[in-house]
Amino acid sequence: MIGRVIDHFQIKERIGHGTYGDVYLAVNLRLLSPVAIKILRPALLRDVLLRRELRREARLLAKLHHPNVVQILDYIEDSDLDAVIMEFVEGEPLDHALARGPLEEKTLLHHALQVCDGLQAAHDKGVIHRDIKPSNIRVNAQGWVKLLDFGLAKLIAQSQSVTTDQAEAVESGIAGTMPYIAPEIWRNSGVTAASDLYSVGVVLYEMATGARPFPGLVGQPLIQAILYQEAPRVREANPAISPELDEVIAKLLAKRPEDRFGSARELHAALDAIHARYASRSGSGTLRSSASTWGARSGAGRSRWAWVAGAVAAATAAVTIPLAFAPHRPISVLAAVPFDAADSSSVYYADGVTEDITRLLSESGRPEVIAWASMRRYRGSPMSLKAISREVGADALVVGSLRSDAGGLQLSVELVDGRKGHVLRSWKRTGPLDAVPALESDVVGDLFRLLRPDSKPGGARARALPADPVALELLFRGRSLMSRRGRDDILEARSCFERSLARDTTNSQAWSALAEARCAMAFSGFEEPRTAFPDARRAARRALELDPSSADAHASLGNILQNHDRDWDGAEAEFRKALELNPNHATAHHWLASNLALRGRFAEADREIAQARSLDPNSLPVAVAPAAHLYFARRYPEALRALEAASRLDSSSWLVLRMRATVLDRLGRDQESMAALERWLDGTGLHAVAEGMARAYAAGGYPAALRLLIGALERQRAAGAYAPATHIAELYSRLGEREAAIRWLLVAEGEIDTELNRLQVDPLFDPLRGDPRFEALVRRVGLGAGSAPVAAARHAG
Repeated sequence: MIGRVIDHFQIKERIGHGTYGDVYLAVNLRLLSPVAIKILRPALLRDVLLRRELRREARLLAKLHHPNVVQILDYIEDSDLDAVIMEFVEGEPLDHALARGPLEEKTLLHHALQVCDGLQAAHDKGVIHRDIKPSNIRVNAQGWVKLLDFGLAKLIAQSQSVTTDQAEAVESGIAGTMPYIAPEIWRNSGVTAASDLYSVGVVLYEMATGARPFPGLVGQPLIQAILYQEAPRVREANPAISPELDEVIAKLLAKRPEDRFGSARELHAALDAIHARYASRSGSGTLRSSASTWGARSGAGRSRWAWVAGAVAAATAAVTIPLAFAPHRPISVLAAVPFDAADSSSVYYADGVTEDITRLLSESGRPEVIAWASMRRYRGSPMSLKAISREVGADALVVGSLRSDAGGLQLSVELVDGRKGHVLRSWKRTGPLDAVPALESDVVGDLFRLLRPDSKPGGARARALPADPVALELLFRGRSLMSRRGRDDILEARSCFERSLARDTTNSQAWSALAEARCAMAFSGFEEPRTAFPDARRAARRALELDPSSADAHASLGNILQNHDRDWDGAEAEFRKALELNPNHATAHHWLASNLALRGRFAEADREIAQARSLDPNSLPVAVAPAAHLYFARRYPEALRALEAASRLDSSSWLVLRMRATVLDRLGRDQESMAALERWLDGTGLHAVAEGMARAYAAGGYPAALRLLIGALERQRAAGAYAPATHIAELYSRLGEREAAIRWLLVAEGEIDTELNRLQVDPLFDPLRGDPRFEALVRRVGLGAGSAPVAAARHAG
């Protein structure tokens, strides 16, 4: 395998092996970045059911984004192998560290809290790890922990497309590593999240004592011990371990699942309470706040926040550390790398501060500032700062860290030369928790004056943030959830914003974020637009009442005016107002480009999307947009080439696959179009539909496959689940069934379907043009004449 190129990944060396295959270090030849590749064992490829299950799990895990879980990047099916592409995690496997002896309790807790965070994220997505052990936990030099090798993970609830017999067949064998397998699994009582917690208990036992609970036993005697013997208490082997941690580990090793902790979140809270003693002894607090910290079960989190906020004066202390050299060349493009956090559970908080600083810098107009949406992917990245700078095209990077100590919070920031990696200037700010906006504004003001010495002082304006610590924490947590874009993530984010506003109704940022969340529900098909958009409009307008200069709120309002109110000119005006307030607002550039392209103004749209791509180079929606514009302009070969460029960011994304299927269909490449459609449906969980379409295509060609998809969408709606009516209408139009297509378009109009935006330019609706009913609908949607822009589009470029 060494030296082989798979897709665009070249294998360099073998770095490990697991139950389902060997793991190699490889290089992404397009981005020149390291990745890990698991090559599945050849025997697995002959097991059709298992191979299909592995693909499904890889797709599920690709949607799991968490700093303590290894990220699945792609799944490749080559001629003679299947390969899972993962992020490459530097550092030492935990079993290597344990070979040197047990860990100090403080270090143990630091690692264990991160394991809990990663595990809870997986459980929240319906995934059980099933093989938690020290060799599947990696710790880097900075103490960051990642859970590896979900190769044995199973869906807690099996996909509906898997039959009962298939599910039982998959579950029939006992998989895992023997000393870490829970008693109920040996009893064939099923695998649950509690089984993972037992495995965590064995790992903690080993971290505390240097040995597993039943050392020296193997085979059947070990199984009997796991089933019936109580493990010796940790303090018997290591009296230095606290009684509280001893109790936690004993509870994790309970024989009955119901006697363990109810969730990884509960375990996190118990460990956090122990860890807090070390913070108080050393005089340093943390920014840790697990999901349960603010819950009804515990008030400890609130009291710690209150202690930090009340322990110091409201004024902030500033320390600027001038270095021996200053920027020797103009900085025209700037980017902020995700700030380091005190620990894994405060990552979202550090991200919130980094996002705010990015926003404040971007409002200055110049230099250009890379969007936070593109930079958050570098959280935990092994790439050097110089490599990150090259990848996003930045001349300089803003890096920093957020910590708390006896004096309150400390924000440390450095400006780094992107080409040489030199630190150009360094700042430190300290203050209480409720001074976060002032800390951010001070640092940005100094950066602003350094980068633009000709500017007036105070060029960067502090954004209003909640003074209430809990409201601030909820705002930051909600923003972090929104970046993942899954249905559950958006729902939880919306709840965070609503709870933040319940504590502080005057915060414009929370109102703007709530508007974005409600719009996202409609756009993602998770909620009917006619219910989501009115609430979103109220939130956006409230944000503007509180802060008329909020570029985010103006962009959100433009989104609503376009996609719900059908006020295209008003939407364009709001997008341009957002850009007037923040010329570096990548999302406003993107949405303005969409507004223009959907009205046939392709040359203007191209200029706006080019600017969006410059500011947000790692955004998949922005990368796909040029292909969509070319498709609308009937320039199909160019659209396909643009789509290939976008697919380098994520070839398995539904955005890429759906657009690819449509463009290939226009080019008459039915078989390739069908393959993209199947992958899209499979990736969205509609496995049975994808398999049915493949059979229908084999039997009756493309029309038969599309009819099967229409039937599935119609049944989905009949069952009460929302699916955009425009999707059904476009399929009927593609089949030349005009009456059915128009009937569904009228349904879409009644539901204020956002997909009606494409009526004027989408080639799929060409068979309907000239029909008076269709032309009238185009005018009612606010797009003017239905056919004139099409003629212009055919000659565009």
